Amino acid sequence: MFCGYFREVGVPLRLRTDGGPPFSSNDFRQFTQRWGVHHLITSPHYPQSNGHVEAAVKAVKYLILKTAPTGNVDTGEFDRDLLELRNTPTPAGRSPAQVLYGRPLRTCVPAHPKSFSEEWQAKAEECDCREAAQADQVTSRYNTHARPLPSLTIGQRVRIQDPTSHRWDKVRVVMGRGRARHYEVRLPSGRVWWRNRRHLHPVPLPSDNALPQRTVQPESVGENPPPQSPVIPCSGPELRPSLDPSTVPRRSTCLAEKRLRSA
Repeated sequence: MFCGYFREVGVPLRLRTDGGPPFSSNDFRQFTQRWGVHHLITSPHYPQSNGHVEAAVKAVKYLILKTAPTGNVDTGEFDRDLLELRNTPTPAGRSPAQVLYGRPLRTCVPAHPKSFSEEWQAKAEECDCREAAQADQVTSRYNTHARPLPSLTIGQRVRIQDPTSHRWDKVRVVMGRGRARHYEVRLPSGRVWWRNRRHLHPVPLPSDNALPQRTVQPESVGENPPPQSPVIPCSGPELRPSLDPSTVPRRSTCLAEKRLRSA
């Protein structure tokens, strides 16, 4: 499939993927080396690092929902709409077809003949400058509320955020660092995970003053020690203390008279 793409549109300099099973095999690595393509792998569970692809997938999904709600894209209506999507100019001023072929494509929508003239092709440099300015504006807006995270060191213990439950319930060890904010984390089973810095939280090292220490006050020894309650043994009837008559529970006289009558 990639050979057909390279044959039609040319060999790219860089190929960015999410590192799935089709793109992480040894055969695909050898394929990119033969064609001279630099393969870039984004962080797992972090689609923000591959924003161009995610935006294109979102646009095609929206197109499928409008033209093929049943999921059957093997229709002429979907092909015509996909052609219009490729011929629609972006906010930078050029369409994907103009970026790839240098000219707009003829579609089923009526267009003026002057729209295919060389006058519009001469404005390609102006569109490139506008696109670069737009990219700088987006970057500055994002960096307004963003802050850089500190780097991690090899051998440092970190917590990993679960992509499903979003809980920081796994503590692992960093064993490698990638190109940009990517780290390799080793599991107890020996497996290695590839995670973005946003999904890793360093575990603070325990300190000596982390737990509060209990201070023991020394016993005060003086002339008048505090009074202590006497110890009364519990064995032996003769050693039991006599109870105060005022504290002896009273018995009902009516109950005693009933017992005498019944006897």
